[in-house]
Amino acid sequence: MKVCDMFSATDFRVRNTRAALVAATMFGMLFSIPLWLGTRQYPLVPLFPGTLVLPSSCGPWLLGLALFSLVAAIRFFRPATAFFLVVTLYLYGCDQNRGQPWIYLYWVMLLLNLLPEGAALASCRMALSLVYFWAGVQKLNGAFFSSVPSWFVQPAADWGWPGPP
Repeated sequence: MKVCDMFSATDFRVRNTRAALVAATMFGMLFSIPLWLGTRQYPLVPLFPGTLVLPSSCGPWLLGLALFSLVAAIRFFRPATAFFLVVTLYLYGCDQNRGQPWIYLYWVMLLLNLLPEGAALASCRMALSLVYFWAGVQKLNGAFFSSVPSWFVQPAADWGWPGPP
């Protein structure tokens, strides 16, 4: 049986892409642990009514399985990544708040990395390019520059910083 680890890829760009995706996903999940656990102040918001939501005591186990699968992806990239994608899809189905932009971008790019090497690299490039393209299209809105920048920095207005000289 041939082991398909992330470092067995023949193209160094594929190896580096996979390593960066796995590391970024793991650190992102570690830095947002309360989001992935079911024990918090506000309720879970399932994606679909009637979604089977496991008790909050299972949250640490599911998070641990997801993180362990990312570690296992170093040696068994395809099966461990597929397992991670299934677990996180279930976790997202249990709570829409987990659908942060970084996780779904990493999720899609990990999914695309299950394709053959050349297709994986090209599709990840395309996905990242489309994200940046769509971000630029959103700024073509006529009211964007008159409303969004001022709204974005409004909370900093009360910090008591000195004004311009």
